Amino acid sequence: GKGQASDEATEDETDIRELRFYLQQDDPVVDAPSIGERMEERLQTIGVYTIQDLLDADPEQVAEQLDHRRVDADTVLQWQQQTTLVCCIPMLRGHDAQLLVSADIITPADLAACDAEELFEIIDPIARSKEGRRILRGGNLPDLEEVTDWVNFAQYNRELRAA
Repeated sequence: GKGQASDEATEDETDIRELRFYLQQDDPVVDAPSIGERMEERLQTIGVYTIQDLLDADPEQVAEQLDHRRVDADTVLQWQQQTTLVCCIPMLRGHDAQLLVSADIITPADLAACDAEELFEIIDPIARSKEGRRILRGGNLPDLEEVTDWVNFAQYNRELRAA
């Protein structure tokens, strides 16, 4: 976190072993960004139990089967994009991925190719919008340092295992 300066390591020497992935493919679907407990129950009734199930699902079909007025195929696709980002990029949290997908950054490669300052210019107004405040739920707005970390960590992205 911020505040405690460490003498030993400079920023660029991030030890890859310290990088954690916050989402695994066999985690329960409720751990996906945007999925709460009520939506998890709905998804389970149509056979979506894990992150992998969500990633493998056909967005049109899921939307149709959920039959929920706020969920269309685009929504499901965004869930999949957010989930993929958190699965593949170390240290990236769900709300970060939600902001990124809102900014049309939908793959680890997209993020890895970003210029951090340009990305920050795009993310900042999204984070400050009504939608962004809903995503962040009172958490801190991402600053340039955090956005720079996202871009750097995207260089360490891992492939999803084939199911």
